[in-house]
Amino acid sequence: MSDRISGVQAKLKEQCPSALYVHCSNHALDLVLQEVVREVRVVADTFNFVRSVSVVVGESSKRKMLFQSMFGDDEAVCNLLSLCPTRWAVHKRAISRVVSSYTALLQTLKMLEQDKTVRGDTREKVSGLYKQATTAKTYSGFLCCEALFGPCDTVARALQSEKASAKGALECVSALRHCMHGLREDGFIQEMSAKVAACAERNNLKMPLPPRINRTHARLRDTEETEAIVTDVGEQQWQREFYEA
Repeated sequence: MSDRISGVQAKLKEQCPSALYVHCSNHALDLVLQEVVREVRVVADTFNFVRSVSVVVGESSKRKMLFQSMFGDDEAVCNLLSLCPTRWAVHKRAISRVVSSYTALLQTLKMLEQDKTVRGDTREKVSGLYKQATTAKTYSGFLCCEALFGPCDTVARALQSEKASAKGALECVSALRHCMHGLREDGFIQEMSAKVAACAERNNLKMPLPPRINRTHARLRDTEETEAIVTDVGEQQWQREFYEA
């Protein structure tokens, strides 16, 4: 629509050569989110996983039926959503679908990995996705992206409203900034870590191993007291990755 060759932008330039082209507020938000995806590894890895899973499961009606059959009788069946390449704010809905159906997704990937009728190249993809899905780090990435993109989705809806205005856009920016600062509170990180631990216990996910401890050699220390070692595990790792995003 805004194509500079034959779109609205070009037609407006014909009528008013001095007119300046600027992105709409929602498009500007999408451009910012694109940069986040490019620069932050945990976000990029999460979206790549969602994209790959939606393709593997969605390209076959048999796999779709298998995925839907993994839900219990008292559970609402939810289908996976593919990612829109241009509307980054709506990615939150696709992520939420994966979070709410994580157990069913794990079971589906496990069965597809063991299914001899699945093509070799597809089984190889499924095997890699299943291995990635069985780590608590992957699930923490989903919670991280859900928390980050949830407020962005709400703001995107407001920016696309018929009543949207420049003043309203500035208010949305202020509210979004305030919300993002709130996500850095310790209480939220602890809550997210508890959700990761609960999901890991429920689905037997692999928690991160503590890093190797490097102690200072005794000859380089001026005291005989035991060296205090601070390890970066569990909640501290989630917090560091979340703050990076």
